[in-house]
Amino acid sequence: MEMSGKVGWGVIGACGIAKRRTIPEGIVPAANARLVAVTDVNSKGAEEVAAQFGARNCPDIQSLLRMKEVQAVYIATPNNLHKEHVAAAARRGKHILCEKPLGLTTREIQRMIATCRKKNVLFGTGFMMRFNVYHQKLREMIRDGSLGVPVMARGQMTCWYPPMEGAWRQVQALGGGGSLVDMGAHVVDVLEMMFGRTKSVMAKMANRVQTYQVEETAILLLEFESGVPGIVDVSFGIPDEASEFVLEVYGSKGAVKGKYSMAQGPGGEMRSCILGGMKGYDAQQNVQTKSGYQPWELPTRNTYQAEIEAFSEAILQGKPAPVPAEDGLWNHAVMEAAYKSARTGKAVAPKLA
Repeated sequence: MEMSGKVGWGVIGACGIAKRRTIPEGIVPAANARLVAVTDVNSKGAEEVAAQFGARNCPDIQSLLRMKEVQAVYIATPNNLHKEHVAAAARRGKHILCEKPLGLTTREIQRMIATCRKKNVLFGTGFMMRFNVYHQKLREMIRDGSLGVPVMARGQMTCWYPPMEGAWRQVQALGGGGSLVDMGAHVVDVLEMMFGRTKSVMAKMANRVQTYQVEETAILLLEFESGVPGIVDVSFGIPDEASEFVLEVYGSKGAVKGKYSMAQGPGGEMRSCILGGMKGYDAQQNVQTKSGYQPWELPTRNTYQAEIEAFSEAILQGKPAPVPAEDGLWNHAVMEAAYKSARTGKAVAPKLA
């Protein structure tokens, strides 16, 4: 059944990424959405968010979910609470966009999906980087053969995230992991968007600088179902000023290299070197005179706004979620395979529980 107008959104967990990005850049400017209500355990913070964006501040989750004006909820609470909050929203018939990881285990996520299906509500995963215009253009180039035969790919995200009191991402029981599940999940999803699902993964993890219980640094070697090998490297131990959020794809006809498109902000930088076809071997390898990279100039679009508008459109038009929870489930299966590989030192094939 199709609906019209704007989707009323409620936000559960309003004082983190929701306050920084998803509310001001996604829900507020979205053409087919409006912010109705927010809630957070930080009551003062939630009050400030509500005042800033003209929404109602609800004292708890249940009071937000009782509001008829709220048709969809965005869940951005600590990872260990996602299961509880998704179930509560589904019972009230609210459509759900949840930050990744959807849960702490694949089995937990499968139960969440079953609950949402039973209640006939949309359940989507917050992989906003799929909506980056550079990533979408790169996927088109791979599909239409512009890069020739894809040879290999690399995605990288790093930042400085020192030990901090109350930082739930640094606690295994609350976040389910460190840099891999927090940032690596995005990188894996973008690469799978290009090359298909992961067939196997080898992983190494380390804490070279940070001393908390979750991994600071993770390096993955993946094989995708297309046969393309990929590298993912993420870290919480590198200064922000040195972090370029690199995305690189190499093929038999050239390469595409990008910076910052793997970050939270819109846009980024991308350049490509595309040749007409296969060439003979050049023993001189004089690369300095061969570089033919050209910068891309694309109209950028905020990824959070695109994410909210796509999910709202799905609600209004009675369509499936643009990034369904099943994709979040599979992504977490890759995360679990990577952690197992790091423990065993062996390649692991992702599988669902």
